[in-house]
Amino acid sequence: MAKLPAIACLVFGLVLLANASRDIEGIYCCIKNFQGCVQECDSNAEYECCVKNGYGCHQMCDKSKDYVCCRENKFGCGQRCESGHEYYCCKYNKIAGCLNMCPKVTNNLMLEQVV
Repeated sequence: MAKLPAIACLVFGLVLLANASRDIEGIYCCIKNFQGCVQECDSNAEYECCVKNGYGCHQMCDKSKDYVCCRENKFGCGQRCESGHEYYCCKYNKIAGCLNMCPKVTNNLMLEQVV
């Protein structure tokens, strides 16, 4: 009888380990600069460079999704955002203006409490 809970724990542990290793392999750094990783990509998706700058690719976009230019700069489009989602300026500089747009995340718990 004691062997059954031990086997169940072993199986459960192996399932957790398999999920953790799959998650680790699913995300990789697809754009790096001198400060570290600029953008992470999912290894299950196909990406293409959708914003280039003088140093190379500035942003990779998932080929299966639609993107719009959400941050213009003097050279053209500085950042593309997934269409159909709301974004806000999350990094701002008084000289250059908006440096990065981030997706708005709504808290469903807060919405339920308000309604």
